[in-house]
Amino acid sequence: MKVEVSGRFEGKYGHFDWECVTIGESNADVYRTDQFVLKKQMIKERTYLSDEKSRIEWLKGKASVPYVVDYDRDERFEYLLMTRLIGTDAAQTKWTKQDPKLLVHQLGVALRHLHETIPITDCPFDMRLINQAKDRHDLKELISHAPDEDLVFTHGDYCLPNIIFDDNECRAIGFVDLGRAGIADRYYDIAVGLWSIQYNLGDGFREIFLNAYGIHSDVDEKKIEFYQKLESLL
Repeated sequence: MKVEVSGRFEGKYGHFDWECVTIGESNADVYRTDQFVLKKQMIKERTYLSDEKSRIEWLKGKASVPYVVDYDRDERFEYLLMTRLIGTDAAQTKWTKQDPKLLVHQLGVALRHLHETIPITDCPFDMRLINQAKDRHDLKELISHAPDEDLVFTHGDYCLPNIIFDDNECRAIGFVDLGRAGIADRYYDIAVGLWSIQYNLGDGFREIFLNAYGIHSDVDEKKIEFYQKLESLL
């Protein structure tokens, strides 16, 4: 499929025929080849591709993420060109049919690993509630009743299409769509993950995910409800 955006990098990287990616809920138009992923987004969006670029570059060596090839912008749009992680996103992997319980278990394991292994002491991306509420009058009432935050490095959009799996071994091998990654409550990712699992796979997987993450009898239901409601407003 030929699309106009290939011209942004014509001459630099050669000619590409792009496949349009329709899965997921990104504000950007997403295209890919066997090697690259290209995002195109209007500059007026609340989140910017430049934010994702900065986060991916900071995460290099800390987590399995794409490599930023190029970034560009014009009067209307931003463009972010990245390498494509080799694998299949968790919403489309064969394990959704072959062994969804194993898939959900591995999603919980991967999230726990992400939260435990990336330090936040020098992380420049502060996504705590007080910062999310800036200039957002529609969030201030909700956040005024926010629970205490248990801060870790969060993905920021822990949905199945954003977690890349090895189709052969059923294990998470990378993360994409990182424009809202940063320091926040661990329950932000947990709540979004639970919502996405139910949306993509149906009921019956909640306890598998929570147990794999390491939460058993001490689940904070109020936090799950709070962060799912917050996510619906973003």
